[in-house]
Amino acid sequence: KFSILNGDWVLTQPTTNKDILFKGNDGNAITALKLDMSASGAATFNAAVTIGGNLSIAPASNTPYISGGTVSTVFRNNANSASLIEILDNGNTTFNGEVTFNDDIGLGMNGAAFGTGVPTINFKGTSNANTRAGALMFKENNDDDVAALYVTDGQDGYGTVLAAYQGDIKFSTGSLAGYKMTVKSDGKVGIGTSSPGALLDLETAGNTADGTYYSTITINNTGSSTFSRLRFDRSASARWGVGLRDDDKFQIAKLFNTASDNTFTIDSSGRVGINTATPNTNSKLHVNGGLRFKTTPWSDGTA
Repeated sequence: KFSILNGDWVLTQPTTNKDILFKGNDGNAITALKLDMSASGAATFNAAVTIGGNLSIAPASNTPYISGGTVSTVFRNNANSASLIEILDNGNTTFNGEVTFNDDIGLGMNGAAFGTGVPTINFKGTSNANTRAGALMFKENNDDDVAALYVTDGQDGYGTVLAAYQGDIKFSTGSLAGYKMTVKSDGKVGIGTSSPGALLDLETAGNTADGTYYSTITINNTGSSTFSRLRFDRSASARWGVGLRDDDKFQIAKLFNTASDNTFTIDSSGRVGINTATPNTNSKLHVNGGLRFKTTPWSDGTA
């Protein structure tokens, strides 16, 4: 029956535990909407529902759905199926299946594409300190940490960190097992090997062609009239350098006390200079200083 309560129209089912049905007049007596008038108060729509305004879905009471005392809103395929989405009263949401996003995703911000046609996941830090941007955490089913990607601006001492809590970090191309570089848990790095035997281990199968040369490592300084070298230090102090001078001569230089001398030099003609960067053009070996040759007994070495 219909009645009016405080100006509102009220539709009441006078019979206990009976429902209110809305049916069409198409000859098949199809029930379009069923309102359960029992204590549960459920409503069943038997076809698609179009809503022209906002829709608010919330639990009818503070009765927990999930054990542990947490109230949640649950989405299912039907009344007897497993839950697909669970929204807890603290805002946490659980998806119990695969989720497909057809556009950009924003975490802490609106989604924004990295470029045209590039689906993008955006992270925005929520700390007022403005140092932390975002993180990805990977866990096993028992909640043990496996790996993490943590990104900050570096002011907290981190920067961008890829961390493996278990096992190694491996970089692969071509296939999942096509390892090109491996970082072991003890800090050793292998390029061309997944079992480095030193802090840095580079391995290649046979010759590595780079144009008309064969190189495992190439060091290229693109500046004009600049040095290109490997430096060897002791206790954070420079000791020796090996590489190219700014005039393209090969050099082994002593770097003690920040000085760079010409301990050993080879020019483009193959002339060798010891203690000189300009070996004499008439000599294959130019020594700027004394020579001492071993005899029996020793000579005084005077040159």
